[in-house]
Amino acid sequence: MSEREHAPAASANAPDRSLLAMIDEAQHRLQHLEISCRQILSPAGSISAQQDPNASPPDPKVLQLQVAQLQTQLLAALDRREEEDVAFRQAAQYTTAKGSANGVLHALFDQASSGKVAVLTTYLDTGSIPTRDGLRHWKLDLRTIRNEAGATLLHVAVGVSTAREKVKVKLVHLLMDRVDFDPNVRDVVGAAAASCIAIGFNW
Repeated sequence: MSEREHAPAASANAPDRSLLAMIDEAQHRLQHLEISCRQILSPAGSISAQQDPNASPPDPKVLQLQVAQLQTQLLAALDRREEEDVAFRQAAQYTTAKGSANGVLHALFDQASSGKVAVLTTYLDTGSIPTRDGLRHWKLDLRTIRNEAGATLLHVAVGVSTAREKVKVKLVHLLMDRVDFDPNVRDVVGAAAASCIAIGFNW
């Protein structure tokens, strides 16, 4: 069995590898593939040419396209892995927050899940949130915080009961227009907010 056939199993058994290690491995495999392509295209290295002199050589453009597609897929996979790592770190910050930070984060998500548009608007206007320890000023990028389930405020807003659809619409617009949320932001299971919005509003 070739090295490339062993590779997926090895990767699956090492989910905690660093992104740099994954990038290095991906680049190594791409270089190996490019070398293999050149060997195939070489008259001396062409197996098909040795077996059948009349056989047409592989189209280099096709091989180059395959290499480019593989590069794109690998980079996309690495980007997705990096996004997942960021999302899990943000969710961990919510569960480990102490004191006033804990109160601020919970207040934001509690009000969002309850559809409290006016309260959240006040939070944005004043930059302060009342907690059990008193009024707390906060300087957070609301686009970067998540709850213990790994959901953003936008995901939580979309989950507001459909019985309060007008409230949900206002809340989603507040987060997208005022906070500048990206509708394509994903939760830790890969669900994009835009898809959740479409489902939530039956679009």
